[in-house]
Amino acid sequence: MTENGKQPLVEIERLLKRYRATFAEAADTIRNENVSNYPIFVLSKTEIEVGVRLLTQGMLPDDWIVMASCLEEFHVRKLIMTDKIEDFRTLYRRHAADICVFVFTQEGVANFVFIPA
Repeated sequence: MTENGKQPLVEIERLLKRYRATFAEAADTIRNENVSNYPIFVLSKTEIEVGVRLLTQGMLPDDWIVMASCLEEFHVRKLIMTDKIEDFRTLYRRHAADICVFVFTQEGVANFVFIPA
């Protein structure tokens, strides 16, 4: 639970609905520029050194920060270990129509979620 009693997933779903076009455009750019076939959006309420800033605190409800990243950066930063890359790719392909989000809460909990696009 977050400080204000809301579940992070509910907040994230609301955020994604509002900025769906932004996320879709960023994912398309990541793919079309051959950066990665596996875009990942990082959502956090604190600064995290991963990805490039897409949306900042103050622009978003509940002070979320959104960074655009990818599988390759997660591997370089050791957030996904080499022996888990193929498992991640398989999971990602099963959710090809969804938005991949890495959520990092103020409580220190981090997890991947796939939200319908």
